[in-house]
Amino acid sequence: MALRPLQTGLQPIGQYDALDDIVSTVKGGEVAYIGSVLLSANDKTAADGLDGYLPAGLSRAVVRTNHSDGYNRPLFLTDEGTSPFYGTLWGSVVGGTAGSVTSPSVIGPGSAAGSGKITLHGAGLYAISLDATDTSSSTGINPANSACVPGVNLKYTSTGLLTISNGVVNCPTVGNFVEFTTDGSLVTSSAGLVGTFNPPNGALAAPGATSATWAVIFFNPPASKFGAI
Repeated sequence: MALRPLQTGLQPIGQYDALDDIVSTVKGGEVAYIGSVLLSANDKTAADGLDGYLPAGLSRAVVRTNHSDGYNRPLFLTDEGTSPFYGTLWGSVVGGTAGSVTSPSVIGPGSAAGSGKITLHGAGLYAISLDATDTSSSTGINPANSACVPGVNLKYTSTGLLTISNGVVNCPTVGNFVEFTTDGSLVTSSAGLVGTFNPPNGALAAPGATSATWAVIFFNPPASKFGAI
């Protein structure tokens, strides 16, 4: 769903062209690289600094999130997506005068749809929504996975999803898992914990159940394709 930079002053590497299949499916937080493709008549890419589109039959550098092995370089994190944190939102007020809540709904396309470009980020501290990662209970970034502990190495799948498994063939370590959060911030007071110490009846209760939706990670991919695996 989204990538959130958590490091003060962190700036993206830039915005780069992407093909239709990437623009329509990227969520934000996938491991990507800049590769070369031969443009087809059905999937042209916008030219930087020029008006119009490149014709079919030309090779073009584009953002890719599909990996056949772990040798693609350089590696980045995507910061563009489909929903719900990217795109046009329309708020609807829920509740009465006191304690009203605004719940957004997506009514427009993803933020990459208009430009055809994907924003890429380099090394740094980020929060990634779990739906943009491998969430398998046995190999993925999942609270139910006992192996997903702070400091565990991160790799990526063939579709660019961060994972704690071995990932694609010859996949390098691209960072480390830090912690799960409920809102993508470094400081999280969960609803269950707040309810424990501030119950309506004033009685201290056991901590309530929490539901993590974000993972904080440190992304630090190798520059060389022959770096440590």
